[in-house]
Amino acid sequence: MRDFVCWLADQKGFRTRLVRTDAAFFNPSRHDEAIARGSRPVKVPVLEQVEALVAAMPTDTPIDRRNRAIVALIALTGARDNAVASLQIGDLDINDQHLFQDSRHVRTKFRKAFATWFFPVGEQFVEILAEWKRELETVHGFGPSAPLFPKTEMSFGPNGSILPPTLGRDGWANADPVRKIFKAACQAADLPDFKPHSLRHMLARIGQKRALSAEQMKAWSQNLGHEKMMTTFTSYGTIPDYQQREIVLSMRGTDNDPHSP
Repeated sequence: MRDFVCWLADQKGFRTRLVRTDAAFFNPSRHDEAIARGSRPVKVPVLEQVEALVAAMPTDTPIDRRNRAIVALIALTGARDNAVASLQIGDLDINDQHLFQDSRHVRTKFRKAFATWFFPVGEQFVEILAEWKRELETVHGFGPSAPLFPKTEMSFGPNGSILPPTLGRDGWANADPVRKIFKAACQAADLPDFKPHSLRHMLARIGQKRALSAEQMKAWSQNLGHEKMMTTFTSYGTIPDYQQREIVLSMRGTDNDPHSP
């Protein structure tokens, strides 16, 4: 609205009625801006919960195995859900444990292309992803430009009955199916409703706990697609309340306590 009023003030017929400074009335108050920018608690899993989530997911059908591979890939790379929904098979290099998010077809944030090597969070996730890619290529005959996670296709039998779902040849148009897969998997495993994005927070916290060097932390941050390392610390590295309590209480009775003897 500010931009619109600034533009309108320069148009013929409005110059005597509006001035560019009128646009300042659309600035929110500091109070409202603080509320809008305030962070809210995010449900973030620990690695053991993600391992339990994946272990509980069924593997009977290609749809089941696709869903499990989606969780495994996000655990390994922290890729955003919309990017995951638009990945192609050729973007994934299992041998090099590498995912290239090519912005020419991958819906990355700000359409930025970047490379991610698998975070060291568990070989079981790598095996799941390798098996899925191998199945797509050898069983279903998918090529490098085919979607890594094809959408679900529904079909009907001759008598109008609904046939079991199969893999389509196209990818998803948005991230909604990825979020639904996470929601259903969490419910089935009796876990909190973790969102796909919460795994990015999990990976950032793992990096903090490992006491990495400055160089290692920079690489860890770039692996999440962050140009600035402070983004990883400020946006994803917040210590959860329960851990904040433990850290503060653990400092009592130490040399850091001004009241300690």
